[in-house]
Amino acid sequence: HMGAREFNIKVGDRVRVLFGTEKGREGVIHRIIRRRNQVLIPGINMKRSFWHPEPGAGRPSIVSVEVPIHIMNIALLDPVTKRPTRVKRRYMMDGTCTRISKASGCAMPEPVPIGENEREQLFLKYKEKSLREAKERRGPLAEDVFGNKDHFRRLVRIVRARDAATARDDQPSDISAP
Repeated sequence: HMGAREFNIKVGDRVRVLFGTEKGREGVIHRIIRRRNQVLIPGINMKRSFWHPEPGAGRPSIVSVEVPIHIMNIALLDPVTKRPTRVKRRYMMDGTCTRISKASGCAMPEPVPIGENEREQLFLKYKEKSLREAKERRGPLAEDVFGNKDHFRRLVRIVRARDAATARDDQPSDISAP
């Protein structure tokens, strides 16, 4: 399943969520996932996701991250009326393509620059940390995981000898009192 080649939305566009639990909320597109026709909008459609990679005082133990929303569920906001609108593309005299709002007929504003998303950075840190930690657990165990084998054999002999001695002591003696 291929994503759309051309979208009328761009990273940095102001959009409104039309359906779902977040209906009516507005945000700025942070990332477009073309392969799945989805977008990420910071602060919208959050889900508890992973343990904080650097836990400490004043930090949450579980971090919430944004979950992608399908582009069918969002709409661009008209710059004049501030309401959801569809857009059409028009080419100017100099050959540049401009998106024009169908609601008011004015050109859509240029996308705003997007800063770093703190939660995404934390998620990347968490992934790296989990990869680093998991390496020791992969593959067969190291040979002398329990230390010295002779020591354990000696312990086993001692325990068996003790068990045998207690078994002898527990047996009733042949000379019983009349």
